[in-house]
Amino acid sequence: MKHVVVVVKIGGILAVIGTCIFVVFALLLVIYPVEKNCIQLRSTCHYISKAPEYLRILIAPYTLVFSLLAIAAGVGLFRFGSLFLRREETKTKYKS
Repeated sequence: MKHVVVVVKIGGILAVIGTCIFVVFALLLVIYPVEKNCIQLRSTCHYISKAPEYLRILIAPYTLVFSLLAIAAGVGLFRFGSLFLRREETKTKYKS
C-alpha cells in the first residue's frame, strides 16, 4: 500500500515537471519568434529561432514531445495509482 502512494506522488511530480517544461517552451516561442526563410527557386524552407544560442536547444520539437510524454505518463501513474488505492479501500471496507 505504501508503494502505491509513492507511485501516485511520483506521477504528480512527473506531470508538474512536464507542465513546467511545456510552459517554458510556449513562453520561449512567444518571446523569441521563429523566422521562416524560404529559397524562391526551391520549395524548401528553413525555420530559425531568434532566441539566443543557449536557448535554441529548448525550441525544438523534441522538447514538446518530451513535455507531453511526461505529462501523459504522470497523469497515467496518478490515475492508475489512485484507482488501485480506491479499490483496496473498498475491498478492506467490505471485508470488515
